[in-house]
Amino acid sequence: MIDEELMKEWAENYDKLKEELLNIHKRFDITVPQVIEAVSKKTHMMADVFKELAVSKQADGNIVPVIMGYTMADTLTHLVMAAMTTSILTNQPSSVMAQTISTILYNEVTAPLAMTQWENVQKDLMDDFLAEESKS
Repeated sequence: MIDEELMKEWAENYDKLKEELLNIHKRFDITVPQVIEAVSKKTHMMADVFKELAVSKQADGNIVPVIMGYTMADTLTHLVMAAMTTSILTNQPSSVMAQTISTILYNEVTAPLAMTQWENVQKDLMDDFLAEESKS
């Protein structure tokens, strides 16, 4: 069961971020479909790499996602460290550094993960619908 407080917090944050996202799109002249397309493309590229690794290392079994996670974490660490170093060397405000790091995390992990979860939800909803249809 989902914690009601957590769900309430997520719903409130969702509404705030949705409004922010629309303002960002206006400011940078980018459309929501363009963002969705970019996230989807990144998600599928990551899925293809993961699938290739899983197939080529199939004998390793369940350790494949563990190693893939370490690889992703290592890559992120290097990207974040480079961003922090650049920010410090160029005397950027901490807010700029935080935004840069947030963007890296969004592009490299959270957006593709959210897209993967969204696709899983869509698949589950279709499966549920088809199961109900077959009962009729």
